[in-house]
Amino acid sequence: MLKNYIEFYDNGNWHWQLDLEFIVLYVFDKAVELTYNVIEGKSTDKLYFDIREIFSLYHLAVSETLQEKIDGEIDKLLNIAIDIHSFIEQNNYHLCNKETWFRPVVFTIAVNGMRYVMEL
Repeated sequence: MLKNYIEFYDNGNWHWQLDLEFIVLYVFDKAVELTYNVIEGKSTDKLYFDIREIFSLYHLAVSETLQEKIDGEIDKLLNIAIDIHSFIEQNNYHLCNKETWFRPVVFTIAVNGMRYVMEL
């Protein structure tokens, strides 16, 4: 969904280098939120993923304790995003179809968000 949204609005001027950090944080947060609610046996019916939230202040349906832990990981996540950005540019993946590089990045970040919660 995220890739399709970006492709729809990308007229060749998408500044992925700037957006990547926000996308990494949002995807990680949403994976944490979903996993936390499943583990806690809470309903996930009201959870949603809205790309328009990426560049705004959003609230996760998690405990205050977990939110504090996530907030403490922001620097690590930003460093990961910077490393991903460098890797993509060094290998010219950004010149490829987004399916080639963007979807695997989003998937990997989501899986790591899920693992993060399960390892707490």
